[in-house]
Amino acid sequence: MPKKSKEINPFDGGWNNFSNPRDLEENELALATNVDCNVKGQVSARPQIDDTLLTYTIHKGSHEPYHNHEGLYIYNRDFNLAFGSRADTEIYLFGIYDETDGSDTTMTTRLLVADSLTNLDLDSATEIMDYQEGGGRVKLNIFNSDGNLRISQGQLNNATNKYTLFYGATEKLKQDDNAVTIYSGIEQNIIGPPTNGVFYAGEMNESTNTTDASLHLNINSVKSFTSDWFRWDVGVLGYPHTVNEDNLLTQFDSLAELETGQNNTGGASQVNAGFILTANAETGGQTLQHPTHPGVRDIYALTLDSSSGQEEVAFINANPIDFKDKSVFVDIWIPTTVYNVMNTTGGLTICVGSNVHVNEVESTGMWKFLIPSSELKEEQWFTFECVYGSHDEIVGNPNSSAVDGILFDLDLPGSTYWDTDWNMSLAIGNVTVGESSQGTWLGKYKFYYNWIYDENQYGPTKEFTGQPSGGTEYLGDILELKTYLEPSVTDGCWDRVAYGSDTFSKRITGANVFFAELDNLGEIVDNDKKFLANMDFNKGIRKNLYDNFTAFSSTGALAPTAGRTHAKLLYKSPSTIDTFATICGYSEGDKIKHMRFGASEVLNNRSYVGNVGMIEDNLDKEMFYPDRIYKSVQNQPDVYTKYDYLEVSPNDGESVTAIASYGDYLLEFKENTMYLINVTQDVEYLEETYKFRGVWHENAICKTGKGICWVNKYGLFLFDGKEVIDLGKEKMNNIYWNSNTTDPSIAFDPIRNEVFTQINKNGGIGIRYNFDREHFVKINHSDANLFNSMNLVTNKSGDIITFGNTNYTETLNLHTVNFRGDGTNYIYIQTKDHSFDDGSRRKDLKTVYINYSVNGNTVPTIKYRKDMGSWKSFDDVFTDTSGLMRTLILKPNVPSEAKNGRSYQIKIYGNAIATEGTQFIINDINMVYREKSIK
Repeated sequence: MPKKSKEINPFDGGWNNFSNPRDLEENELALATNVDCNVKGQVSARPQIDDTLLTYTIHKGSHEPYHNHEGLYIYNRDFNLAFGSRADTEIYLFGIYDETDGSDTTMTTRLLVADSLTNLDLDSATEIMDYQEGGGRVKLNIFNSDGNLRISQGQLNNATNKYTLFYGATEKLKQDDNAVTIYSGIEQNIIGPPTNGVFYAGEMNESTNTTDASLHLNINSVKSFTSDWFRWDVGVLGYPHTVNEDNLLTQFDSLAELETGQNNTGGASQVNAGFILTANAETGGQTLQHPTHPGVRDIYALTLDSSSGQEEVAFINANPIDFKDKSVFVDIWIPTTVYNVMNTTGGLTICVGSNVHVNEVESTGMWKFLIPSSELKEEQWFTFECVYGSHDEIVGNPNSSAVDGILFDLDLPGSTYWDTDWNMSLAIGNVTVGESSQGTWLGKYKFYYNWIYDENQYGPTKEFTGQPSGGTEYLGDILELKTYLEPSVTDGCWDRVAYGSDTFSKRITGANVFFAELDNLGEIVDNDKKFLANMDFNKGIRKNLYDNFTAFSSTGALAPTAGRTHAKLLYKSPSTIDTFATICGYSEGDKIKHMRFGASEVLNNRSYVGNVGMIEDNLDKEMFYPDRIYKSVQNQPDVYTKYDYLEVSPNDGESVTAIASYGDYLLEFKENTMYLINVTQDVEYLEETYKFRGVWHENAICKTGKGICWVNKYGLFLFDGKEVIDLGKEKMNNIYWNSNTTDPSIAFDPIRNEVFTQINKNGGIGIRYNFDREHFVKINHSDANLFNSMNLVTNKSGDIITFGNTNYTETLNLHTVNFRGDGTNYIYIQTKDHSFDDGSRRKDLKTVYINYSVNGNTVPTIKYRKDMGSWKSFDDVFTDTSGLMRTLILKPNVPSEAKNGRSYQIKIYGNAIATEGTQFIINDINMVYREKSIK
């Protein structure tokens, strides 16, 4: 019979241990270890593991400083390691469990951070967190949103240090000089309400440099946009030049005496009367000042003569006004005793006119305005509006174009003439003129504010202190709003309510102001508070989200470090469109106070966290939900609400171990099951359940260019956006895979477009799957440092790296391990067991031709066998080809051993040059044989 030739090429089917070697496809190999089959028509030695020393001294004897296949995290951000400047930086985090003080007693889980693996000394690396737990090592779960990390204690025990942490940076303007500043660090991941904040119903006193790190609110109510008409300060426009009175106290019966005033300072013989800066009560230390300019402008304290129940006082100034179609607005303050009488009987009339006089016959003409008892307020400033044409009585023929005087007529029955604690009858503040009332603020209101974190995350509100318990009442008013932003003693920090002791946050970048209307019982009418103003600490304040910002400015001699304020914002009517829910994206009462988690993922600008422990409210009772996945509010990765969660299979004996996403799908993994969840709609829904497709940990999952890939005891799987594919089907032996897999780890190699999985956490077997060729190769770890390793990760250079050690002692160091090494590698290739298309016919193997190249003397050995028997040698060996392609002609060393076989198989094994560019490469193999006749 003539000789025949069988070419073994290509090799791109890779390793198949599912089928019998004789039943493999022509391009498959019975064993492919530490080789590269990606190039069609070639098989080459794969570069070995590159091992780089990384210093870390283990403090506690033969102790494991990390869990195998855990503890390593890598991410990229826009700031350098120290957050000192902007720089594209790759950050490595190491979760190390060890004792730190040399006492061999205090064990702690530390998270260390570095930006380079070159000459890295973990003993001096920056520590960003430290968990000390009596129960042992702390497992961490971390997710990255916008370059900032959320670090959670993943095992959800009832330890003391159980809060989730934020590690990252916020760039904003420094308050004292407006310099762009990077504020960074690690703090509790709490989107909490403010702690402080005071409401002022008049002008705020901004002269004090306070540092309570909060926002204060000034709401001043006016009836219209007005200008001053009467002032009680000597020498200013509007100061009266004529006074006439009836039944004032005798010592205050002339303008000159009124200028001096007599301010009660603690004796009943003195009264609050005249033009004074401050009125003082006899008891309690209470004071009264101007409603809008306290401590700056005088008030007029009016005190009735005890001999008569009626008093009139009239003032004229040199500032006549045109009263037609306008209003005069008068700020009034009434003490309790007088209020109690007037609230029943009335008794206060205001007259405006020309040449006003207490004797009506001497007046040119006046309009009289009786103040209804329903509009009176007790011991708080209120504004009464004298509207042109709405008078109660007219005297004479007043000239509306030359109104120059005002008269106050107080008529009290009986013997009650003044309040004995305040020693006065009432006080007058602003007297202004303007268009008739345009405001529609009508009712009782309270005001609130919340912090904005990271420019787009919204915390709960806090009620400004200093407000009446029943709210502030407005009667058709316009509101003037002004805020005062007080800094902290720690630059960049703002005070907030937190879980634990972390009561300041550098992440706060702004605030919103809200209001709520109250009913007659002082209860909020609508719990969804209405929006009033938005603040951005870099830009200023605005009345709605579409306005331009009103810039911050300093007031008077204040430096910005003393606080920031701005020009007043005017509100004619309350907003009814924007509310807390529309601005902040959730109902305030539904917010979860604190969340920690054992699994996480970020998708569509939301975070999804599973296997959670959460605190819903201020009771600080943590509840655990191992089967739930909570999703954050859109664009707010740290804000979760009580009812926004997925629970596709509760109480099933499994817990959520990992979450991944691809396209419009969320993959929820439990220990044994994977749930495919569609997130294309507002309400997510379960699309498919896959049993035996769960994972032990998120480190058994990686993202690839083809989809989500994961590994478990049942194989290697891919979700490509349409279906779950068993990548090892009819290629990998299920029993082999199952028996060799324990807590596997996986990472993606973007350079070769393949995944590498170390299927056993104790080292040994590694497997690569190539997406282009859809094949497997085996990786045997001859480098012992890959045993006892952390999980696999991929850096931005495309290298898969991990850290490991063969054993744990006080003197051994960790090693950086990647797969881009030089030198040699141990390879093992077994071809298909070739029967040459006829398994019944016997053959003689005559010659084997191998086309190969290598640049170096380290070459493997080649052998053959027939009928799956023992391996036999050839008469020649591989040698250095100086990188040139050469054909090696091999004959069986003992020709008789190669005769009368039904099948033949080639193996190539041993150390081989594996350095890229000089590695050992086989281009093709040809087996020459002669068939024997069938008898």
